[in-house]
Amino acid sequence: MTALETEILGLPKLQKIRIMEQIWVDLLKEEEAIELPEWHLEELAKTEKSIQEGKEHFQDWEVAKKAIREA
Repeated sequence: MTALETEILGLPKLQKIRIMEQIWVDLLKEEEAIELPEWHLEELAKTEKSIQEGKEHFQDWEVAKKAIREA
């Protein structure tokens, strides 16, 4: 583990979230596409197939967050 990784692990949760947000904003600025790994594409294909077969269950994001918090 690098010194930076060790330092990040020691930060408070809110500060870690702010850093992640800054990283996402920075990544979105880049024009080049991020190549998805093959396993990710396979999982997306499986999910798409399940959706077409009616096997997937969707939930409103607010409802899902509430359920997660109450679990």
